[in-house]
Amino acid sequence: MVATKALTSVLSWPAAFSIEALLAGVVVAVGTGIFFGYYPAGRAAVLNPIDVLRCK
Repeated sequence: MVATKALTSVLSWPAAFSIEALLAGVVVAVGTGIFFGYYPAGRAAVLNPIDVLRCK
């Protein structure tokens, strides 16, 4: 938000802050991070480490 305020004052461009857009971005980023972190970890947790490390 600080960068946006600085750019709007320097370049005289109009800008509007939307808390809904900010919250939507945070929710999407957190959801993506949780999914792509938890899903592979959950799959790896059920595997036998010896079988995974063995060369095929």
